[in-house]
Amino acid sequence: MGYGLWLNGAQYWNLTGFTIDTASKGIVLDASPHVTITNVEVRNIGDEGVHFCKGSSAGVIKNSYVHDTGQNQPGYGEGVYIGSAKSIWACWAGSTGVDASDNVQVLNNRIGPNVAAEGLDIKEGTNNGIVTGNSFNGIGSQNENAADSAIDVKG
Repeated sequence: MGYGLWLNGAQYWNLTGFTIDTASKGIVLDASPHVTITNVEVRNIGDEGVHFCKGSSAGVIKNSYVHDTGQNQPGYGEGVYIGSAKSIWACWAGSTGVDASDNVQVLNNRIGPNVAAEGLDIKEGTNNGIVTGNSFNGIGSQNENAADSAIDVKG
């Protein structure tokens, strides 16, 4: 079971109106700036639902539904994950040494239930994101690997 959808080095894509069901990771954007995800459902995922990383800046996820994540590894079952932990920047960072997945917008989404880790995890090194109009359902949270909140923002 691999990724539901993986964009690697893909710019300016619009992902609209489909479902990712049963994958190790839902939608992963690696070095893929200016990607917009709209009206997508991501469910029954082993780890994280949607991940903007490796400098996937200026992205948007809106009007989407992410639930039932972390089925294989509850501590890594974030609904929406922006950036990457500083401890793995050596693998995931760009030329600046930081995973600068900046200016990502998370707008009007439904996240949960059964999102095992954080509903939204914004990692250190990211800047200028916008989070508004989302609803979080915490039923089914596993609280493993320091995943103890609906939204986790690191600085």
